Order: sequence, then structure tokens, then C-alpha cells
Amino acid sequence: MNNKASTFWLGLIPLSEEIYSILHFIPLAVSSKAPYKCFMEIELFAGGNILKECVLDEGRLGEPDAVRALDLLKDTILNGTLEELAANKNDVPLIGVKVTFQAAEPRIDTASSQCFLEVFNKEQENFLLPFQKISLEKITNTKFLILPSLVNHKVKLLAVNPSPQLCLIKFKPLESGIEKTVEAPPFSIYEMPVEEIIYRESLAVNGSEIKIFSAEVACTEPVSFYALVKGSKDKDNFFLHSL
Repeated sequence: MNNKASTFWLGLIPLSEEIYSILHFIPLAVSSKAPYKCFMEIELFAGGNILKECVLDEGRLGEPDAVRALDLLKDTILNGTLEELAANKNDVPLIGVKVTFQAAEPRIDTASSQCFLEVFNKEQENFLLPFQKISLEKITNTKFLILPSLVNHKVKLLAVNPSPQLCLIKFKPLESGIEKTVEAPPFSIYEMPVEEIIYRESLAVNGSEIKIFSAEVACTEPVSFYALVKGSKDKDNFFLHSL
């Protein structure tokens, strides 16, 4: 595994028997259109542990590739953690995913590549979840987050921490107000209901309330943020939104 890569992609995989998901890769290089061989390095993590590391070695630059999430999760090392996560009846169990693209030709820059998850629920409805591109050369400690607050839906903020260290995340209001600092454990997905966060301002848009936050992150690696929006009755009726 190339742990020194300066660019990688962070995302999530939901766990449920009612959900079918596919991880899509688009290896790209601005400097070359030749179909050089490309490796997709994948790291799965949750609950404070790296659950699995693997490499998909059949990729080519400019040629989309994909793998079923279930194929990635089929591993005896994962069984105990998956059972523990799936036992959570009140929410959607999630696993963090870190993806790195590495061309066989060392001089090729793959930073323009893309990665996203396609998710189908039990009603055959689907949504796409773009993974967030992280550059260690352009680390931003402060990020503005826009979260929806929908009627008859529960909204949670998810902070994906791929680092082996605990991350401190400070949410700050625009003007006067109370700051809220939370701790995101190593190799984990930290979850928090939107209502617990002090937000910058609220805007009414078509009957929904848009909440805008400022988040300051203190960590060795950047944290990515997502919103989990789900119905109040059926935990498998949900979608994920990249922030």
C-alpha cells in the first residue's frame, strides 16, 4: 500500500441486507491519455480499527472500473466488526473507505481521478455518493458545512476520520454564540444529530431549513464530512450527502 500518497479519496459504505452498493473508480491523468495500468488501493476502517487493506490491480487510466461493496467486505477479518455494526438497530451502520490511485508509470499524476459509491435501497431507488478528494498538500483546517433540515426526516452530521489519531472538531457560530467541540476517534465515523450543533445561520428554502456551520479541525489528516438523511420509521430509507 502507498501510505505516502499526497492525494486520496474518502467516502462511506452503508451496511445492510436491504442495501446493494457498488464502488466506482475513474482513473484519470491530465498529463497522459495513454491507458497505463493503474492500481486502486483501498482501506476500510471503522470503530477505531483498519478492517481491511487491498489493491485492485486491473485498472487502466481513462477506463472506468467498479467493484461490489459486498465483495470488498467478504473477509473473515471483518466478520466480528461487521456483526457489531449491523447490530445497531437504530441507525445505518457505516464503514469508512479511503481510496488511492497509483499509476504503474511513476511520473503520471492521478490527482484528477474520481471515485463514487452507487447505492440501491430495497425499493430499487438509487443515489450516487461522490467521495471527497483529500490533498495533503492543500490542507484546510476550517470548512463551511451546509446541512438540510427536512420535515419528517432525521439528519445527522458524519465526520470521517481516517487518521490513527483522535481529531478535535470545533463548530463555531458566525457571530455571538456557544462553540461546540467534539472528539472524532481514530479510524472512525463520528455521528451527531444536527440539532446538537450550534449553526451559523438558518435560511428557509421551500419549507426546509438550511443550516450553515463553521468547522475547525485539528488532526494529522483532513476529516471529510457527510450528511445522513433518513426517514423516521425505516432505517433503510435514507440517503447520504457529501458536504
